[in-house]
Amino acid sequence: MNWSLMNCSLNNWNVSNTADIKIGKDEFIDISCVALNKLPAKSVRFTIDTTFYSTPEELRKMSEDVSNVVKYASNFILEKVWK
Repeated sequence: MNWSLMNCSLNNWNVSNTADIKIGKDEFIDISCVALNKLPAKSVRFTIDTTFYSTPEELRKMSEDVSNVVKYASNFILEKVWK
């Protein structure tokens, strides 16, 4: 999976969903690890390669998959932290 998509999704989640929630560096790293483990492996060295060799539909699906997995991972980790 494209790391820049993952990073962008995590940053967007962090900005939009933590107005009243403060997460630490450890939780952020845990969320990243859980999310990355849920995504299919795809070796991409440069973002431009993903853009050039993928159809618009594939790019949209990748972005949607990353967003969904980041939401799942955040709920999973934060549920564990707050118990």
